[in-house]
Amino acid sequence: MSRGDNKQGIFLNDHDRERFFDIYSDIVDRLGWATFAWCLMGNHFHLVVETPDPNLSEGMRLLNGIYTQYFNKNHGRVGHLFQGRFRSIVVEKNRYLLELIRYVVLNPVRSGRIDAPGDWRWSSYRATAGLEECPDWFDPGWILELVSEGVGGRETRRRQYIEFIAQGMLKEEDIMDKVRQQIYLGDESFIESVQFKCPPDGTDPDIVNEQRRKPMFFLQEYLRGYRDRREAMARAYLEGGFSQAEISKHFGVHYSTISKAVRDYKRS
Repeated sequence: MSRGDNKQGIFLNDHDRERFFDIYSDIVDRLGWATFAWCLMGNHFHLVVETPDPNLSEGMRLLNGIYTQYFNKNHGRVGHLFQGRFRSIVVEKNRYLLELIRYVVLNPVRSGRIDAPGDWRWSSYRATAGLEECPDWFDPGWILELVSEGVGGRETRRRQYIEFIAQGMLKEEDIMDKVRQQIYLGDESFIESVQFKCPPDGTDPDIVNEQRRKPMFFLQEYLRGYRDRREAMARAYLEGGFSQAEISKHFGVHYSTISKAVRDYKRS
């Protein structure tokens, strides 16, 4: 996930989003990424990708860098477009991955922009559900097989995908609250296996070194830095890598208060 610097918009019109995908298509082809889901919002974007080679950082530098050059030239501006380094996690390729995909495509619904995921043109939902043609660089077959547990034909699997996403609209819990150590989304055995492959000695340049560091601000410093308490809680969750449980305990509020603060902040 990458967010606009100081909450500024990174997509001002449909042409911006189309140009983003042109750039992304070239990078996917060059680096051999597999794409499972995406969602372009106004001031941030989400990508769910598999990188057979350890080139996530390289690809994201290219994507954000080339897009920033386009955006600045097209909109007559200079300087940074994105807020620091991209945020990334490692997810287990099972039901955790499905939940993450659901979280991504439901972003515009939870932000209040639309009522149903199919109403948003700029996510992978429509292509996966068979409502529009898939880009050349996207094949939803593996996702449809996973969500249906391999049962039924293509149309049956698409219906099961649609039902699975719809069920997420009724859930209050946030899959991102299940992220461990700010990096891992999966069960204990998965986390142990990834840690074994990527020990904290610098062997994984993409994620482990960068995100195992202590967050830039402690929770108390978020409170000091923002007069609005609700904004402080929202930014601590979105930027600092703290879980809703950690924030609710520190601020002495119910976790649902954190969820609402985050939703309000994203809408602002």
